[in-house]
Amino acid sequence: MCMCARLSRRGRFFVTRACCAPERMAGEKSDDKWEGPCKNKKPDGKGVFTAASGDVYKGEMKDGQRSGAGTYTWSNGEQYVGDWKADQRVGEGVHTWPSGATYTGSFAANKRHGRGKIVWGDDHFYEGDWANGERSGTGTFQWPDGEKYVGGFKSGGRSGPGVNERPDGQRYVVSSLSVCPVCPLGCRGSGFRV
Repeated sequence: MCMCARLSRRGRFFVTRACCAPERMAGEKSDDKWEGPCKNKKPDGKGVFTAASGDVYKGEMKDGQRSGAGTYTWSNGEQYVGDWKADQRVGEGVHTWPSGATYTGSFAANKRHGRGKIVWGDDHFYEGDWANGERSGTGTFQWPDGEKYVGGFKSGGRSGPGVNERPDGQRYVVSSLSVCPVCPLGCRGSGFRV
């Protein structure tokens, strides 16, 4: 434990981040607080970090960095629950936004990477492969009206081959080699009727 730690009313050690890490990271303020154990003057173990901005991290720390299971809640209501390593989101996790959008899946180097699903609202989602935070590989994108595209993605957009299915049952083969952005506003590109 840090030498300057004091026992809180709940029987836990309470220290300021400045006490645990005198070499504060860029952007940290002296009002940031860490409630939990320290090792070598750095947060280490399970605890709660409260930033002066209002952001809160509850979970495991190792050598002053988020590592292990934890929940980070931003002051705007955005939240990530999942795995951390060296202050970065890695492994499996769930990221939610105040708008109600939710991503459930894999992370690497703080970005969506691997398999995952993001849901923006009723029947509006993308499920499939991600690389470096962008849709990339194979997946399914469905618009709010029920139309969906199943096929290839590259750099965040559609990159055929693939199939568009309309709610009325019509199917179109998309064979474009160019990247067609798939945006929440509904860009749908063109194709050939099947």
